[in-house]
Amino acid sequence: MNQGLGAILLLNLDKEKFNEKFSLTPYFRFHFNTNQEYGAKGFFVKAFSSFYSGHDIELFSSDQKENYFDIALGFGVGQKLINKSGFVFEYYIGIGRNLLGNSNETFLGKLGVNLGYRF
Repeated sequence: MNQGLGAILLLNLDKEKFNEKFSLTPYFRFHFNTNQEYGAKGFFVKAFSSFYSGHDIELFSSDQKENYFDIALGFGVGQKLINKSGFVFEYYIGIGRNLLGNSNETFLGKLGVNLGYRF
């Protein structure tokens, strides 16, 4: 069984369209594929933490509210596909619970699609 550590960094350069400014999300993955040919691939589960900041927005107006910083812990599932040429396609979904309560939201959702090439 394969395991892996990683991190996702988000920096928002257009703060008018999205309320999240910064996010650092380290994660631990556990892959269920036992084939060692290409390393960690196939179906996986992951645990993550997310350290993020942003500003709350009123639903019915464009007024910005207070800035916040929050921390979330969560889990997710996904799949990583690698072909023989080394191209990688990955998708995942996850949910986390905010711990500090500084944001208007109680839960944090993660959804992603990654494309890449493995050297």
